[in-house]
Amino acid sequence: FLDVANHKTYFIYLAADGIVDAEMFPSDLRNCLNDPLWRACGSNVGVDLARLKQFGVNMRYRLDTVQLGRILSEAGQACGLADLAERSLGVHLDKSPRNEIWSSKPLPMFQIIYAVTDGRMSRILQESCSIWLKEVQR
Repeated sequence: FLDVANHKTYFIYLAADGIVDAEMFPSDLRNCLNDPLWRACGSNVGVDLARLKQFGVNMRYRLDTVQLGRILSEAGQACGLADLAERSLGVHLDKSPRNEIWSSKPLPMFQIIYAVTDGRMSRILQESCSIWLKEVQR
């Protein structure tokens, strides 16, 4: 998630077996995420936003890299965050950790690094691909 005003990226772990009741969701976090200066950014971020809605969080998302990839693939190009990062920024992303089991508590450090790297790369793409974003947000 992006704090646009302070130019920061945050990773929030939404475990399937974690918070089950809106009253358990930290109110300070809910208030931050509901601030209009915060944006969600990532792969299939709409799924995360639907889950957060159960806890009283109503954010609009800024960038879904899957949507961006679909727009590019319609132009005959590969889609996916790794492809977008490689093509637009020349950065190689190792996507192998995505196939790991994500229900461990706590998450192993390599999975946290993977998730944070994906979030940060999504943010960098959001900032650098304004032409593509105009298309995604239509």
